Amino acid sequence: MEYRSEIDKCYSLAGIALALSLYDAENLLCGIELDAENPLNFTPEFNHEFMFASSAKQTWNAIFAHFQIRMGLAIASILSRKMILDNGQVDKTIRRRLLDAILEEGRITCQLDEDEIEPLFDRSLSYLTGVFARPSVKRTLRQMVQMLQNKRTVTSGELNDMLNQMNSAGV
Repeated sequence: MEYRSEIDKCYSLAGIALALSLYDAENLLCGIELDAENPLNFTPEFNHEFMFASSAKQTWNAIFAHFQIRMGLAIASILSRKMILDNGQVDKTIRRRLLDAILEEGRITCQLDEDEIEPLFDRSLSYLTGVFARPSVKRTLRQMVQMLQNKRTVTSGELNDMLNQMNSAGV
């Protein structure tokens, strides 16, 4: 889904940073450069961590875990924009468009069928919707957006500091 504005882009990126933390994958993000063509700077391991598995089963498990993280990032991007920026919810149309994109990736990367992907998608959507509904998460994401707009480039350390403050507050 395309960005409607810079603020929309900032909420998307902040949501993704939060999701990386929720999936214990924050170490895969180097930082965010708001004005870059590809604003998310990931470590090389983000796209290649499964290449180091020693068996076919370990490789598939790593690819599947990576797929689940990418699914969570896509969902978080949309939820941050819809729930926090727009003060709304993900409607059936947006859910379907997001699910269709996830289905395509799941088919290509993991050779999964819709009946295998949709329950994973629904669990992730439900979990992340609950997270994004929390007032402390909304405050933190708004602070992250403000920092992105002001600094334009934010390191993973700065993002992690904000997320750790939120976690310290009981989220």
